[in-house]
Amino acid sequence: PLFLAQAALPHLKAARGVIVNIVDIHAVRPLRDHTAYGAAKAGLAFLTRALARDLAPDIRVNGVAPGAILWPDGGVTDSMRDTILRQIPLQRVGAPADIAACVLYLVRDASYVTGQIIAVDGGHVVADVPRDTDPTRESGLLYYFGENAEATRLGLSPQNSKWLQSAYGDVVE
Repeated sequence: PLFLAQAALPHLKAARGVIVNIVDIHAVRPLRDHTAYGAAKAGLAFLTRALARDLAPDIRVNGVAPGAILWPDGGVTDSMRDTILRQIPLQRVGAPADIAACVLYLVRDASYVTGQIIAVDGGHVVADVPRDTDPTRESGLLYYFGENAEATRLGLSPQNSKWLQSAYGDVVE
């Protein structure tokens, strides 16, 4: 993104253009076993704010940080879906149109907004989600750390359990 912004700079200045980076809510909420991904997204968030400062007033720079937008292709069980939705104050996942609408707002309507990263996550980043620390509790949450045997016991494919690990901080029910 930095080199692309540098290359496009003359054109962006001439058009009073806008840069919108797609960050991730996990730039501020690290995920277990996703150190490089989290660091890259945190770096992109920093770059977004730094470019906003450096390129103003000619160019506005903002970011969008998606949360849960689509269920994985293989689907999820009802209990997994309920666990995820309990972590989202709006009690639903988003749609790609939610991300597109935010980007459109930033490009077309937000003429006095720069250096901001908008979380499009149904409130997930501000939710106070209680996390059970005892994975043996029958009615609590089980923490999945990548063991395929545990995923199989839960009736999950390794792909679905890995997706949940990526999207929801290692939590599956």
